[in-house]
Amino acid sequence: MSTDKSGMACRHWPVRSYPWGTAEALRSKHSDVLALRRLLFELSFDTLKRRTDDRYYKFRADRLSAATLTSEAGTMNSCIPSALI
Repeated sequence: MSTDKSGMACRHWPVRSYPWGTAEALRSKHSDVLALRRLLFELSFDTLKRRTDDRYYKFRADRLSAATLTSEAGTMNSCIPSALI
């Protein structure tokens, strides 16, 4: 841990100094950052994960069906290179 000009130990999170005192972003008495972090990362994580999985599943299904169509077209038209299909 490093020290500032006054010799006090510096914390490794945002601290703002004002004429009337300091405000620490990661203290619940001073800021809503911890509550917002919890809301976004803990409570909304399941929704984010589910939506990501749904989007990936749809993307993967589309790619697999396109690959299947491409391979079927390749067997029917074997003179066309697969890179052009």
